[in-house]
Amino acid sequence: MIKHWINGREVESKDTFINYNPATGEAIGEVASGGAEEVAQAVAAAKDAFPKWANTP
Repeated sequence: MIKHWINGREVESKDTFINYNPATGEAIGEVASGGAEEVAQAVAAAKDAFPKWANTP
């Protein structure tokens, strides 16, 4: 299963879905489906990282 990558680590999700190749309809794999909790984690990580990366050329 493909998990979320938040703040430098894999994060499990309660829900998943199957991703399909649009050209063939073949199932490619199971993917984490993010919800409010995962979004909150990602936003918090981004807010923390922004000052550290803001002046990177």
